[in-house]
Amino acid sequence: MLKIGFFLITLILPPIMSYGQTVDDTLIGMVNQQLIKINKNNGGINLYQPVNGLVGSNPFRLTWCESNQCYYTLSTAVPAVLSRIDINGNFTTLGTLTYPLGTLFMAEGLSYNRADGELYISGSLNGNPNSNPPDYHSETLLRVDTNTLTTTFIGTFYQMTSQTGEADVITFDDNGTLIYYDGQPGQYNQFYTQDISFATPPTTIYASGYDPIRDMTVRDDDVFFSLNRVLHKINIPTTVFSSVGTMFSASQFNGEFLQGITWRTLCNTAPLFGSDTTICAGQPLTLTPALTGTSYLWQDGTTNSTMDASAGGQYWVEIQDNGCTYSDTIDVTIANLPSVNLGSDTTLCFGQTLALQAPNIPGTFSWQDGSNSNSFNVTQPGTYWLSVTNDCSSDIDSITVDYVNGLNFDLGNDTSHCEGSSTLLEAPLNGDSYLWQDASTGTSLNAINQGLYWVQVSTNGCINSDSIIITTIGAPNIDLGPNLVLCTGESALLTVNDPTASLSWSNGSSEPSITTDGDGIYSLTATNTCGSDSDSILVESEECFCEMYVPNSFSPDGDEHNNTFGPIIDCPAFDYTFEIFNRWGQVIFSSNNPFERWDGTYKGLPVQDGTYTYKIVYSTDNIVIGKTIVGHVNVLR
Repeated sequence: MLKIGFFLITLILPPIMSYGQTVDDTLIGMVNQQLIKINKNNGGINLYQPVNGLVGSNPFRLTWCESNQCYYTLSTAVPAVLSRIDINGNFTTLGTLTYPLGTLFMAEGLSYNRADGELYISGSLNGNPNSNPPDYHSETLLRVDTNTLTTTFIGTFYQMTSQTGEADVITFDDNGTLIYYDGQPGQYNQFYTQDISFATPPTTIYASGYDPIRDMTVRDDDVFFSLNRVLHKINIPTTVFSSVGTMFSASQFNGEFLQGITWRTLCNTAPLFGSDTTICAGQPLTLTPALTGTSYLWQDGTTNSTMDASAGGQYWVEIQDNGCTYSDTIDVTIANLPSVNLGSDTTLCFGQTLALQAPNIPGTFSWQDGSNSNSFNVTQPGTYWLSVTNDCSSDIDSITVDYVNGLNFDLGNDTSHCEGSSTLLEAPLNGDSYLWQDASTGTSLNAINQGLYWVQVSTNGCINSDSIIITTIGAPNIDLGPNLVLCTGESALLTVNDPTASLSWSNGSSEPSITTDGDGIYSLTATNTCGSDSDSILVESEECFCEMYVPNSFSPDGDEHNNTFGPIIDCPAFDYTFEIFNRWGQVIFSSNNPFERWDGTYKGLPVQDGTYTYKIVYSTDNIVIGKTIVGHVNVLR
């Protein structure tokens, strides 16, 4: 057996892809039941999503919640009703916000804090509902539990002017610093930053005359808000106010103003890994996700940014980054180095085949004849080899197959012998060993009983066999049966069943059956190799009659006697027809059943008393041509 191996080094790595987190460079606004995208650089807008399922007045304020992947908005300020809009634009009213330790009279500002993952409102806990109109100020910052709709007190806004300190609109920067707006109609607009511990007073970042601010949001260092359908911004470090651009005109959106503004991070949908991959056994592989994040969790519980995948298997990672969760899975298959083993050299008997099988591994197969299937059938002597190549290596093996002759012999055709005799069956004398069906081991066998006989002869390790069926037969035993008396014109079939015998009838026939032809003695002699036998039979004929009786009247009156009419015949009738006619020749009854009789009705109703004509046509064993009988019958009730 020849065995050759060589090793190819092929590294199969997943494609390295560079994906940064995709951040949409737009703001999201809400106007007239429509979400729009607002370009923060020039104020241009594009329709984004309709708000579905909104009934009644338009909600106000809008904030994107990373953790719940939805927008929150306020349906009404008094009472404070919180609603949500999912990522498909479907609107749901969640319910009225409450303050367990008192009364929440109003909610005015609404914002999600990305730094702590909480939702906040500015609201009124000390309003005067009895004034006309009610006097409410959003003097308090509260945290919202979006599951129970209860609020928790955080702090009270400082009084920075002659008016009560309040926050009409709130938002948070990425560091969790609160930015809020306080506007007094006809007097001022004030923008502040506030640490939500409320340990120190707020810092003023911009002040101006009054203009209604409906909502605002922070991107990087800029506060964005809408004034009369124009997007404006204030740069926090420099406190510079500037106009970005007109978003839409008064002729659009049914003349509505912007009711809310926020921004959201669009999470990256690109794969973290490439396609499933295959590496060679022993080849190192390190999985590095295409996206960096703030935290990692791998399938084995580790939290490193990379994973050693040299062992193969299924690997997955979950990455958290900026409110987004990314995950991906990759299957790493270990491609074993090919190893070919066709087995040891061997010797077969002529007529035998040997199936050579390639190893069950991925790769390219090449046999000595150029074929490339995963198996090869050996039918003649020679040297056979197989080469297997995959991405990791290649291997080759060969096998030499010799053939030797066995003994070809024949026990003869199937045969028979007479009862009490036997047949000698002989196998060739130059075999190494013998085995007959009765477990005897001689070169011959004397077969006495009938049955299947076989022998296996072993020579040079090869086994040849043959079989024969032997049947035992006896001398013929002929019986033609008792003498026969037939009706005139009839004949009889005389038959014997002995396939071992040759037959000789008195009429010269040699067939197993003859048909009698008139009166006389018929004889038969049967002969086979085991003897002969004879028999004879006398055949005579006589006249046979079949009588039919037809009544001439009947009384179908429902009593127990004579209610039906029909012929009475004492032999089987064939081709039978029985018909009844009324005086106008109309058929009122017809049957082909010799046992069916007329009950004196027509179409289910009794016929009138009177005389009716019948016609009967039939044949019997002795009447070959149909016989016809015509007569009359009286119906009497």
